[in-house]
Amino acid sequence: MALIMVMTLSLMIYSLAEKRVREALATHKVSIWDQKNKPTRYPTIRWVFMIFEDVLLSWELTG
Repeated sequence: MALIMVMTLSLMIYSLAEKRVREALATHKVSIWDQKNKPTRYPTIRWVFMIFEDVLLSWELTG
């Protein structure tokens, strides 16, 4: 039962994060590049995390 609750909470947080990213992109009228090198305003949160992973690695190398 606890595992179901954790999974539900995780999916809810994932969904909310994705929604906030998409709303921010729409508000600022910008897009980011997707996996196919095309601009999109509806990225998955996994793709956003992968982009930030590159930023983190760059920051660790310079810092």
